[in-house]
Amino acid sequence: MPLPASISARGPANLKPAQALFNFDAVSEDAVVDNPARSDGSSVEPAVSISQQAEDIAHDYQLQMQSYALALRSLLPADVRINRLVATLHFIDPNVEVSLPAELLDRETCVREIDDAMQSIAALDGSLDADFFPPFPAAHCRLCNFVELCPAGREWLLQNRERSDRVRHCWERVPSALSASARTN
Repeated sequence: MPLPASISARGPANLKPAQALFNFDAVSEDAVVDNPARSDGSSVEPAVSISQQAEDIAHDYQLQMQSYALALRSLLPADVRINRLVATLHFIDPNVEVSLPAELLDRETCVREIDDAMQSIAALDGSLDADFFPPFPAAHCRLCNFVELCPAGREWLLQNRERSDRVRHCWERVPSALSASARTN
């Protein structure tokens, strides 16, 4: 099955399991999938092509790419004319690109989509139950800008402080080890 016009494959896909939201082992790009029946009469869930997976994920990033387009337009000097603006989401592996259609990147559309999203978020104020979004503390808590607001993240950091100190100590020794290696060569 050929890729949709908005997707271009730049070479052979190097498929690997369990990478992001793609199920690379389930399907190849040229797979055509019906809904085959098993020998016991039950049906098999159809596999989703890599192209469709990429399109679905790109749809989730549409507002972010429109925000970048609007930011670019806002930051450029007024006398700079944009002839063509392209927003492309690159999937390194399986080597697929998805670009937003040009009509979704014009200034008015970007402003409208961002305003609509902000209004939707504002309308949720107080209606979300925090229990639906439990924290999952892990190593990423070390880099989080919101750790001071997250008791679970702070607790994880306290419990893993010794390990963090050992890692920091190793990294602090890297520059001196590199300079010692340079002197011996």
